[in-house]
Amino acid sequence: MFHDSLWSLASQAVLWLVSSARLATSDAPQPSHLQAGLCCANAVLKEPNLSTEVGHGSRILSACGAVYRLVQFLLPGDQLPTLSDTGLSQALDSPDTASAALACHQMGTLVLWLERTKLRMDNIPTFLAAPIKSLIVTLSRMPLVNSYVATPPEAWRQGWTVELGGPSRTTVPPLPVEYLQDIDLLHQLIFRVTLLGWTSRQQFEETWMSLLSVLSLNPCENTSPEETALLVQASSLAVQAITALLVQTLLLPVPGDPNTSQLVHQPRDKPLPSSSVFCVCGALTVSDICLSLLIPSFSDKLRIIHKLLFWRLQDQELLSADAGK
Repeated sequence: MFHDSLWSLASQAVLWLVSSARLATSDAPQPSHLQAGLCCANAVLKEPNLSTEVGHGSRILSACGAVYRLVQFLLPGDQLPTLSDTGLSQALDSPDTASAALACHQMGTLVLWLERTKLRMDNIPTFLAAPIKSLIVTLSRMPLVNSYVATPPEAWRQGWTVELGGPSRTTVPPLPVEYLQDIDLLHQLIFRVTLLGWTSRQQFEETWMSLLSVLSLNPCENTSPEETALLVQASSLAVQAITALLVQTLLLPVPGDPNTSQLVHQPRDKPLPSSSVFCVCGALTVSDICLSLLIPSFSDKLRIIHKLLFWRLQDQELLSADAGK
């Protein structure tokens, strides 16, 4: 209950700082105040048990609204992309589900903004960009909005019509196979799989089977060279997405959550000897003394290089940058 109250206080503080009434005055919010509220809310949501409690009721709706308003405030001008609300039309028309549909549309817009900027967010200070990105990912994984946010916007643009399920009419079923043959749609799907991960075994299996269906598409004898090239490219993108899914199963402590978990890496190389080894060897030569002075510095540099190379392999920007091309 204490952490729940802490989250509510943090999110409401951020919402108050960027409220219209406050921005109309000369008392603009201080960056340190925004950072404190964001870091507090982010810390609460990164705890799996606490985030489950936060993801219900009006708290998730106010949280999505707070982050959306904050990004609007920080961006100079109107720089958020326009996202069609075609799939949410029924939910938006009903007073009982309009708030949930609005939260879905807000988080879908923020994820599309991350995709367009390739996760760089150059117009936002770094000390605010990191917690904002983490909050967007964590909130987008909440059950209320996850299936809608994970659906590529290109599907709605191409005229896909489907009746959304769930109590709030915001649950989107898996995409039909024929839509997954579109290259732009696959790029958007890869970005969302890499950024958001998966939240349940059912979602993992549905995504897995959808991507495998793309690999089963083979060109026919009458297929033109252009169509064959597109099928090959679609298969390549499907393999890329399947690889991301498999890697996410190794994340700890929460498999499928790239925002709060990481790969556990155990190097097979033997550790370099420390300078203390030379202290128990009796008399030291000049070369021993030089080596004992160099090894700690050399070992630290190797560890830094190894860490950079290893984490670069799982950096989300690799897949998102390819998806944006």
